[in-house]
Amino acid sequence: MNILNDAYSNIDKGQSTLMVAVDLSSAFHTVEHSVLLTRLENSFGMTGVAREWIASYLADLKQFVRVGSEACAATSCSCGVLQASVLCPLLFVAYICPVVSVATQFGVSLHQYADDTQLYIALSKSDMNTSVDKLQNCLSTVHLWFSQNGLVINPEKSEAVLLSTSQQARASTSLLTGVNVAGCMCHLQTPSKFISRVFVFSIIYMECISHF
Repeated sequence: MNILNDAYSNIDKGQSTLMVAVDLSSAFHTVEHSVLLTRLENSFGMTGVAREWIASYLADLKQFVRVGSEACAATSCSCGVLQASVLCPLLFVAYICPVVSVATQFGVSLHQYADDTQLYIALSKSDMNTSVDKLQNCLSTVHLWFSQNGLVINPEKSEAVLLSTSQQARASTSLLTGVNVAGCMCHLQTPSKFISRVFVFSIIYMECISHF
């Protein structure tokens, strides 16, 4: 919902909002436990019993492959978090928390929930190219950070959206048709599809936190 609030605020200022939703391939399976624990301690101050509890939760994870009635022996996992668990979204966001600093460095806004990462920036008619360049440079640095931390951006499933009035959209799309994500061009998508997903994710998120 923060994205929509920011987009509406930018429209009131006569600005469009260019947003890129970054898709990560098999994101939850790539979380290195030792790195996660270090980030929880250094970035969030989680020490003592709380850290030991998370370490214990991660220590007993095992995996195996079953085909029909046959299954291989279970092996311990030093990477990955349980995708169906309540903790999974929180642990993954903690794992990729340094991305916030990358976005801030370029003056780009960021929204994260689980493996959904949206980067966006306001575009003004007088200096649109500068804002687009900031977002592109931010995306390149984020791509590098993800690669260095074992995460892979899937450009085919990533999306670029321009949130604006129809008049602003006509002026912007004449100069901008897409955004480069991980070496591939993501063409601008229909905003209505993105907005509908935002509301669905918001409802799911509110339902999840209502159980706490």
